[in-house]
Amino acid sequence: MPPAPNGPAAGQLTLFQAYFVLLQGTERFPPLIWIPVFKSRRLRVVRIPVLRAAVVIFVSSHMKRVIEALDRGHRLRLATEDSGQADWKALHEQAESMKAGLPGVAFSRWLLAMIAFLIVFLSSRILPHEDLALTSKMIVTALTLNPEKFAELAAEPNAGLAILRLLFWVVALFIALVPIVVYHFRFKRMLFNFPAPLPSAAIKRVTVLDIWKEKLTSAQSIYAVEDGLFFSLDQCAPSEIAFDLLATIIAFGFYSLGPGVFVGVMGAQVYSKNSGAGWQLFFIAAFNLAVGLTNVYMAVQEIKRRRTISNRAKDL
Repeated sequence: MPPAPNGPAAGQLTLFQAYFVLLQGTERFPPLIWIPVFKSRRLRVVRIPVLRAAVVIFVSSHMKRVIEALDRGHRLRLATEDSGQADWKALHEQAESMKAGLPGVAFSRWLLAMIAFLIVFLSSRILPHEDLALTSKMIVTALTLNPEKFAELAAEPNAGLAILRLLFWVVALFIALVPIVVYHFRFKRMLFNFPAPLPSAAIKRVTVLDIWKEKLTSAQSIYAVEDGLFFSLDQCAPSEIAFDLLATIIAFGFYSLGPGVFVGVMGAQVYSKNSGAGWQLFFIAAFNLAVGLTNVYMAVQEIKRRRTISNRAKDL
């Protein structure tokens, strides 16, 4: 994928053409894209699926954020500049047309009801039974965003403790889903990083390890086209929301502060009675904290590295 040509009109057209080709490619994917774990032909039967719907959500939401940022700049120039009104209006209309063509992600009442049912069902197997009714009310309130239900929930006497228990369970469930989030998001990054439309034959050669390594941003990617266009408009390109790295930070942060601190406190209590066992618990706690905080630090640094592509766009 070449850098965006000089000039806003040519750059925007190049970007939207790249978006169009990418959207066509994702729509041609089967509902489940089976990716082999290993490159070896004998082991390629071991596969992990990628859900096309999740990829479409990540792809379309990224495109929507970029197009909205572009269109915001066009609208401001239409309102503040005397010259070039026709050009900015044309770019604004082109951006609106592209945004209207993106696949929508609508959540029906039935889907929300199914999500609420599954969360309540799982909660009933994990949380205390005395909190079940209140937990069910909290989940329904969060999914429906009903102001009246929020007011009723705030009036419950034991709402504070139940909310803390529910948040702890939700974080634990989220940590279990982190690998799935990272896997799908980095599949999306692979599509944006590929320098040309990714053919189905190339998808068949991709492995799970290849997808997992999609942390960096290629200088010949769609990301570079975006940044080149925003630079030609003298605007700041919107940073990609690094869902994979944010999920990693939350998971390892919870892993560090949860078990690490708990084992450390336990070690302090045991140390006075058995110094050997206390030191062992201190070592386990320090190891947990070191592993978790190291991964959090690496994820934060990776987010910073991804944002440096905006600086490189000036040299394109």
